[in-house]
Amino acid sequence: MHQYQKLLLRAADRIRLNLERIRATAVVELPEGDWQYCQSLIRQLERAQRAGWINAATVLRDRYERALAGCAGRLHEVSRQVSASARVATLPTVREILCELSGLADEFETVKVDLPNETLSVTTETIVLEEITLGRFEIQLHWDRIGERHPYDVVALDPNRAGESSDTTHPHVKGERLCEGDGQLAIDRALRSGRLGDFFQIVNRILNTYNPGSAYVSLSDWEGQPCTGCGDLLREDDETACARCSDVLCRNCLICCERCDRLCCHSCTNYCGGCEAQICTSCEQNCGGCQRVCCSGCLCETGLCEACMEEEHAEGLDDDEISPDETAATALPTAEETAPVPSAASVAI
Repeated sequence: MHQYQKLLLRAADRIRLNLERIRATAVVELPEGDWQYCQSLIRQLERAQRAGWINAATVLRDRYERALAGCAGRLHEVSRQVSASARVATLPTVREILCELSGLADEFETVKVDLPNETLSVTTETIVLEEITLGRFEIQLHWDRIGERHPYDVVALDPNRAGESSDTTHPHVKGERLCEGDGQLAIDRALRSGRLGDFFQIVNRILNTYNPGSAYVSLSDWEGQPCTGCGDLLREDDETACARCSDVLCRNCLICCERCDRLCCHSCTNYCGGCEAQICTSCEQNCGGCQRVCCSGCLCETGLCEACMEEEHAEGLDDDEISPDETAATALPTAEETAPVPSAASVAI
């Protein structure tokens, strides 16, 4: 037997064993914990209403409604699982699963089997929707997770990501999860019955279909880029880059420097401490005294702002003034200067 056929046979045997495990554990547990939580909330709500605690009752009622919705959603999932398991009349044989695996090569260009990781993968052709090329996708089935809500991933091999969402590689794929829409039940039935070819074809068909009503990102907005400032989606002709950091912004988020007229973002501009003009980082300077941000027009030749220049001038005037003690010492005569000068007559006597 060819080596590749041996690999497929081993994969078919493991998939068959996993389908048997799912059939054996078809009985699912009811969401008792969710139901008990709802009962606890209704008792608290009744107590708050009897006590007249209006605000508390409002909060509890909101919690109760959300808890009921969650419980109902889990019950719906249980119902879906029970219904799906009941429709699988007989399990496929290993030979039938092997035929499914062998037939994938006729439908898809690349088929990969990874026994250690228990994955089966196929690669789609390049997908183009409304003239937007989204590239090829790899559909990775984890056969050990068949029976769970999302047993497969959809990985973009040539990602053309949406401008406003980096984890959206397809209008219906976000974070490698496909929004199955109406195909959810058909996918689950195909996997539980071992119809692997049908499963991959259904997923491939969904990837080649565009539904604007359920798209994570509309194709009309796909190639836009979000404004760094406000987050609005920009088309190519509306994009403008900050002259300093090159961030893409819309025209409303750009600031014109009042000195050099450059268009910059908010992070690359500042207010002059002197004239309060909005200037870019290229036009700002720091005062040599107080270190305030100023524009060149608000600094003197010595690099000081007007306030620091006035303070320096005032200090210079103080140094030129004569102190009061010095003035008093200059004004008062000495003892020798005030002593009377003897006359000539008194000397002769």
